[in-house]
Amino acid sequence: MNSIGSRARARGFTLVEAAAVVAVTVCVGAAAVVGAGSGQPLDPLTKARQNARQVKDATQIRGIVQAMMIWAQNNREAYPLPSQVDKADATVAEKGRAKDTTANILSLLIFNGSISPEMCVSPLENNPKIKAHGGYELDRPKAAARPIEALWDPSFNADFAGDRAAHNSFAHLQPSGELNGAKPMESSGRLARWGNTFVAIEPVVSTRGARIKSVRIDGEDAWPEFDNQNSNAFSFYKPGGAWSGNVAFNDGRVDFLDRYLAPGAVVKTAARYKTREGASRPDMAFFDEPDDAAGANNFLGIFTKAGVKPSEFTSIWD
Repeated sequence: MNSIGSRARARGFTLVEAAAVVAVTVCVGAAAVVGAGSGQPLDPLTKARQNARQVKDATQIRGIVQAMMIWAQNNREAYPLPSQVDKADATVAEKGRAKDTTANILSLLIFNGSISPEMCVSPLENNPKIKAHGGYELDRPKAAARPIEALWDPSFNADFAGDRAAHNSFAHLQPSGELNGAKPMESSGRLARWGNTFVAIEPVVSTRGARIKSVRIDGEDAWPEFDNQNSNAFSFYKPGGAWSGNVAFNDGRVDFLDRYLAPGAVVKTAARYKTREGASRPDMAFFDEPDDAAGANNFLGIFTKAGVKPSEFTSIWD
């Protein structure tokens, strides 16, 4: 089983998306999907449809990561940080690193022409509140603090807990940490990986997952306990019961993890973090381990509030 950490300008169909279709289809087109808990293959037509959705999900994730990498090439190797672009507060009222939310990061890429709004909603998405932003404004967005100077459309929303429609299906690495020096690699915490590091074991974007509230460790095995065992994330594939999804890494690779997380099931992962005492422990990508004093463990989510410290971020799950 694979594990998390085991090893381009116009609206519409972008060049990044076109390149990603070819690359990801070759990489993951043969992935198999099996029935939840039964171990029996699905019927051929259902399997073909699910494989097609999985490949498209991977294509979109790879396209987002490629857009981030291209952005980094022109911005001191750093992935998009809205706080470093909207320094005059022309786009949103939040100050400083509070701007670095999921919605603002993706909206900045859309406004720049690197991805499209449709690319941010997975074909696996089953939450009816999450759908592509049909009214994204590429010129003088009315939701901006000063529309004529705006650098993205703030009406793009990633929060599916409220009454508004949400426009994103994908999780990403929490960009927390102190910004030091010119490049992210000189920064602290997870921010040290928020850029073109090209390290194959660093996950950066994924199909969104279910919230893990605690993890029990037994040797090399991890037993996550989920906040909601009926999360939509456990039924991206039918029949449900387990999380299967795509994960993109900082070398641009995309891996499909088939039935990787499920309530009551053990997880084996090669990803590690160090505790305050220096012990090496299994690292769960959808969980911010509280005993990681460096704040550098893998933690992927959708973030509706942001800041410098991990505690200043708010993540959203269903």
